[in-house]
Amino acid sequence: MSYDLAKKIAAAKDFADYLPWIEAALAQEKTSGENHSEMYLHFTKMNVQRMKRLEKTTKLWPELLELAKNSQKNLLFLVLTEAWCGDAAQNLPPIYTLVETQPNWQMKTLWRDEHLDLMEDYKTDGGIGIPKVLLIDADTQTVLGHWGPRPAEAQQKVRDYKALEEKPPYAEFAKDMQLWYAKDKTQSLQKELLDCLSDLV
Repeated sequence: MSYDLAKKIAAAKDFADYLPWIEAALAQEKTSGENHSEMYLHFTKMNVQRMKRLEKTTKLWPELLELAKNSQKNLLFLVLTEAWCGDAAQNLPPIYTLVETQPNWQMKTLWRDEHLDLMEDYKTDGGIGIPKVLLIDADTQTVLGHWGPRPAEAQQKVRDYKALEEKPPYAEFAKDMQLWYAKDKTQSLQKELLDCLSDLV
């Protein structure tokens, strides 16, 4: 480990400030990271719409709500993400909706590209896919587990796309992924959260 996790945690921003930051950046025709291309700005604008919709429409499973209610652990959900990331827009609002139900839980974000040393320890299939959610005991600052960058079925779609010799344009694949999320309605995410958190809290 070539980094100080305590310093990473101290540098993280509350998730409540995530969407306002993105909207302020877009007002200046910018997103997070170094790539402010038209495509990345388009992805970011779409993500704002998705996040706002999910904030209003997410209905959490009773089992998840009960698990959060009964938790005695001070848990930090530390997220490596970027504003242009479509998977972050689909998964982070429901997770935050859950976190907000438990006073002992909190959720903070770090920009992945500014913290690649931390990201190196949490690769998926050899890549730096995001969002990556680290589940940390806030009292001991110990990483208890992690989730991400997307539900298992969606991750398999990514693997299949990468394995194609002749790939369709990435924009087409991204659209297909968003259709999968729309059909799934956070059900895969909630199942995986329940499985992951049941062992920790």
